[in-house]
Amino acid sequence: MTPRLNTFAIFHLNLAFSSIEVEQRATVVERCYWPLLRLVRKHRIPVGIEASGFTLEEIDTIDPGWISELRSLLEDGLVEFVGAGYAQLIGPLVPAQVNQANLRVGHDVYERMLGVRPQIALVNEQAYSVGLIQGYLDAGYSALFMEWDNPAMAHPEWDPSWRYYPQIACGQHGERIDMLWNHSTSFQKFQRYVHGDMELAEYMTYLRTHIGDTERLFPVYGNDIEIFDFRPGRFEAEAAIEHSEWERIDLLLQSIGAEPDCGWISPRAALAMGRAAQGGRELSLESPELP
Repeated sequence: MTPRLNTFAIFHLNLAFSSIEVEQRATVVERCYWPLLRLVRKHRIPVGIEASGFTLEEIDTIDPGWISELRSLLEDGLVEFVGAGYAQLIGPLVPAQVNQANLRVGHDVYERMLGVRPQIALVNEQAYSVGLIQGYLDAGYSALFMEWDNPAMAHPEWDPSWRYYPQIACGQHGERIDMLWNHSTSFQKFQRYVHGDMELAEYMTYLRTHIGDTERLFPVYGNDIEIFDFRPGRFEAEAAIEHSEWERIDLLLQSIGAEPDCGWISPRAALAMGRAAQGGRELSLESPELP
């Protein structure tokens, strides 16, 4: 039976995150990055993993075995790599030539270290502007992973059901690129569960609210993983780690996979749902209120 809610996840890795000191990077690889690969291997869930070229180079310096395992998972079809560029720079704040160079150098690193040239790009910091589309197309990307919530808030005319299907972002001069939606509420619910602020039953009840009468797509996670089983120790408001957060993630991934109306798919398979009747609409994400 076809699942009514196709779930997918894209995990974001960034060793240049300002809260992580250089001497903490090895700890992040051990406590945050390795557990993700082990869970993918254990449960054979086809997740997306996104990282900057700089992050991959730093991981390779710290623990080249992690890069080897990621390559193996890519070859086995258990991971789909999602691109970002060499650095996680905020695209709308820099000249177009800088964005183009960032994407080009990022591809050079991806091909050299992983043997892949990703087709989906995560919009860095989810900071979108219409002028970015051409740069991503020129770099060879065919789709973007971008959050739904803020553009939709500025476009009340959008049908809320469109968030469950890939749509098309339109540029100023006829550019078009597929758009795979991230949901900020969804990844915050995931984080709350993992940190112990929400129990499994409550999370699963939330997930079921997104099951409809027709087949839908839902991003279970689309954010940082350096916040699981690791705290940088720089903020007074940091919650203590009171349990194994990766064990909670393990349980959640299994529970979603066991849900009768849910099924895990890869980001690329998720994009194929743009051919559904509710998908493939040409949208302008920008607005005077949210350029």
